[in-house]
Amino acid sequence: MNIECSLESLAELEHNFKFNDAVIRHLVVSKKTAVTSESPMMGEEKSKSLLGENKNNTKPKLKKKRQQLRKRQQLKRK
Repeated sequence: MNIECSLESLAELEHNFKFNDAVIRHLVVSKKTAVTSESPMMGEEKSKSLLGENKNNTKPKLKKKRQQLRKRQQLKRK
């Protein structure tokens, strides 16, 4: 995430990250100039969407493991 803000806002943001259970790790880097180039991860996502690859397309092995896990959970409930 790239943002531009004041030092006061940055301190508040860091404080909120520190005490938020949903945030596992955070790293704040201060730059003198804005970084406007595309990140490598975003470039990869764009190329996938241009090629027509579906984001929700899960691998068959992962799908099978999820089904097995659901079955085990259902058996435990009985």
